Amino acid sequence: MTFAEIEQSARVGDLVFFSGQRLFSYCIRFWSRSEWSHVGIVVREADPDLDVGVQVVESLEGHGVQCVPLRVWFQDRGRLALGRVSLSGDLRLAMARHASSRRGCRYASPWQFVRSFSVCWSRLHRAFGLSDDRDPDRYFCSELVAEAAFAVGVSLPKSPARMYPGDVADLPCVRLSPSIKVP
Repeated sequence: MTFAEIEQSARVGDLVFFSGQRLFSYCIRFWSRSEWSHVGIVVREADPDLDVGVQVVESLEGHGVQCVPLRVWFQDRGRLALGRVSLSGDLRLAMARHASSRRGCRYASPWQFVRSFSVCWSRLHRAFGLSDDRDPDRYFCSELVAEAAFAVGVSLPKSPARMYPGDVADLPCVRLSPSIKVP
């Protein structure tokens, strides 16, 4: 599958997975034991009159929740795959709207990262029934997408605040296309 084919076939509510080559991407992939280090949700299909291509809502460190053209994801090397979500068009649209409504929220804080993913916190969480202490105005990329899926009734294996991009890719309602190498 080529980038043009991914862009042409992407529908509102589909997911886009990325495997970057930067240090943070390697850390996420290593820690999560997954090929994927980033995920976003398609919120708008290509508009031939505007020539903007497919738009994706993502949460990115240093930027927070934003809407960007899918083409922006090609500025970093890595792999890219489209995740077709096997839900009705209305539910996919509701997912996209939910994610889009979070635009302007900030990226998760370092403390939020520690509390969501550290082994020590996980043990305390289980032992004492503590909450994930998720800040509702800050998001990881996978948390944003998982929360949108949960909002439309998708069953999640764990809290959205504790999901990695690979966890989202493994949801039963997501069918990944073959990944392509970003030049």
